[in-house]
Amino acid sequence: MSSQGQAWDLIPLVPSPKLDEIKKLIEQHIARAEQFSSDYKGKIATLSAEDLKLLFEKIQAVFEDLEGTYKFGLRIFGIRVTNMPCSDYDSSNFAS
Repeated sequence: MSSQGQAWDLIPLVPSPKLDEIKKLIEQHIARAEQFSSDYKGKIATLSAEDLKLLFEKIQAVFEDLEGTYKFGLRIFGIRVTNMPCSDYDSSNFAS
């Protein structure tokens, strides 16, 4: 498929496409993952059925929160590799 006339719209994926905001978002994801690990490490075998259900709901929420950031990263990588145009994307914000 030709990339002519197409552009990625990354705005729905993350609150802001600015590098500083993306870094903050990633730091929040890391902190949440570390808290999740701290909350459950070594405890899963002792959880009740209801607590396991809650655990899986929390895992689902974590993945849903990560989805936009993950897709944004994939698109940025794709843009760099293919030079496909992207609306609201300034490649100078993502210097190597």
